[in-house]
Amino acid sequence: MSKVRMAVIGLNHGWKFVDSLSLRPDYVGGELVALCSKQSEKKDHPNCPDVPLYHDYIRMLEELRPDGIVAAVPNDMHLEVTREAAKRGVAVLLEKPVAGTMDDAREIIRIVNDTRIPFQIGHHRRSSMLMKQAKEIIESGRLGRMIGASVMWMSKKPDPYFGEQFKWRITAGVGGPLLINSIHDIDDLRFTMGEIESIHAFVGNPIRGNDVEDTGVATIQFKSGAVGSYIFSDGAPSKHFYEACAQEDPFFHPVEEDCYWFFGEKGTLAFPTMRITGYNEQSGSPAGWTRPFCQERIPVGRYNPIDEETQNFCRMIVDPTVPSRCTAEDSTVTLKVVEAIRYSARTGETVVIDDFNI
Repeated sequence: MSKVRMAVIGLNHGWKFVDSLSLRPDYVGGELVALCSKQSEKKDHPNCPDVPLYHDYIRMLEELRPDGIVAAVPNDMHLEVTREAAKRGVAVLLEKPVAGTMDDAREIIRIVNDTRIPFQIGHHRRSSMLMKQAKEIIESGRLGRMIGASVMWMSKKPDPYFGEQFKWRITAGVGGPLLINSIHDIDDLRFTMGEIESIHAFVGNPIRGNDVEDTGVATIQFKSGAVGSYIFSDGAPSKHFYEACAQEDPFFHPVEEDCYWFFGEKGTLAFPTMRITGYNEQSGSPAGWTRPFCQERIPVGRYNPIDEETQNFCRMIVDPTVPSRCTAEDSTVTLKVVEAIRYSARTGETVVIDDFNI
């Protein structure tokens, strides 16, 4: 079967897709035909595929007419790029979040539904073997009725991350860890624990004083009745953040630590070490805090979720019956929860997600 013709727009996070398409094309089912970036040159990256480099993505779309694009561009460009691709019938794998604002997200939903282009949001952790295993364990009932979850994303980003060419990362409504990092964790919680009923949050910028947040905490009520806590910061040296703990991306220094904990009536799952802690017959009766714990570690293979995400997208282009791993509608719910965190922090109110109109 011939491979779908793919182009990558945005060569920061976009290089991860370049690697998938150029180093593992037979696996993902896509052929890289072009790169596009306003700033980067191919020589900046050790993997420099011999394909044209454009600085104008519209020109690229017109000249090459690829089957699909990966758009890893700043959040305020998501609507524009989706619109231009859809005009030409080009499929879009759009990096998360779906957009920087709810208005843009709703317009993207309209465009995708009207044009019916293959479309997927890059919440790549939904393609992670680790995340899928955690979801399976929770849904199997092995932990019993779910009581709660505790999630941490605590890391220190280096100063060059906020350099002159990346000013969008500290621009209100475009950057900040809520839209760049936390949105992954919120989506993970929805993916594993189910929909969120309400949220109350405190958010600030005590570390850098930029227009965007750098630290925050949220308390969560799930529709199932379970509760959750989420704390984040991109200025705190810590091992407890998904990218380091999951060891799926070699860009991040790996650690053998956990960053998520899922609590049920029968046991606790520590993620991503996949340790289940609880009591069994050997613990004695009645089970409880005076009894010794039993612990089991669930073996899970680790692979690059970007490869899996890209493969699914290429399959969507070839076969219309292949479902999107994350639709525009689904990802907009995650964005809405992030906006609820901001609103709650600003007003001091607890936000009920279904009643939240923004």
